[in-house]
Amino acid sequence: MRGAKASSLLLLLISAVCFAADKKCYFPSGLEAKDDYPCDPDAEDSACCGRGPGVACSTNKLCVTTDGSSIRGSCTDKNWDSPECPKFCMGAIYGGHDLISCSNVTKTDTSYCCDRARGFCCDDGVGRFEVLPPRPQLWALWDVEATAYVVVERERSSSSSSTPDTTTAKQTAIETETETKTKTTRAPPTETEPASSSSLPLAALIGIIVGVCVLVIAIAVIAFLWFKLRKKEALLAEVAEKDEQQQQQQQKLAGDWSEDDPYKIVAPAPAYPYQVYPVEVHGNSVVTEAHGRPIMFELPATPAPPKREGWV
Repeated sequence: MRGAKASSLLLLLISAVCFAADKKCYFPSGLEAKDDYPCDPDAEDSACCGRGPGVACSTNKLCVTTDGSSIRGSCTDKNWDSPECPKFCMGAIYGGHDLISCSNVTKTDTSYCCDRARGFCCDDGVGRFEVLPPRPQLWALWDVEATAYVVVERERSSSSSSTPDTTTAKQTAIETETETKTKTTRAPPTETEPASSSSLPLAALIGIIVGVCVLVIAIAVIAFLWFKLRKKEALLAEVAEKDEQQQQQQQKLAGDWSEDDPYKIVAPAPAYPYQVYPVEVHGNSVVTEAHGRPIMFELPATPAPPKREGWV
């Protein structure tokens, strides 16, 4: 019993560690976004974007695709209470949502409308909203080998003469997708590939965590099954021993009864031939057998006629 409780507790602890290493993403409805991954896997809460070569996370919590679209993704906070969740276009509660940039009207890169809003949202400003910060930077890139987002430089050097805006981030994402599809060998890291230096350690860490979790779970399951098997064998041995003792006791009782029973059946003595002794009596002949049972023989009842003289 103690072994079963210990095994169950161990499985619960292992599951908690494994689930902590693999965070899930959710839409505003609380539905799990199975195809989304956290932009920052190491953060307590993070915005999430879909996977795919060239897809990137921006510092304004939006997802940037290879065709230049901006999408509100999902969040690791199931209740969407965290400030890290992209709380835009919340009407689309069961999936991601495309955003329409109003930069051609407002001349800023922070003005957006939901794609399901009425057609003149950008022009008249009804339903238009701001997505900060301005001039968003590239935050994380999808790593195909690690199957996770890899956070790139969070802050550019203050001595840099220019800061990449959303357009630059989209171009970088497209270039990354092209390089992923065409390269056959990994090239030395350059300034345009800051994720290369950190992708290998993250991939190795994820692989180690998953491998350890699987190994520990397998060991725990094997130990639990071994304990159950030993317990079953012990129970069967105990039952067999009790049956043997009961049979021995019954045999002993049967032997004692046969020795003390005065009415037990004894084999008969061998039979011997008997003799017949004839005895003569008046009128009858009686033959007595050895075993005492008489056998009677009756004489004729009509006497012979007397012999007369003078008759021929």
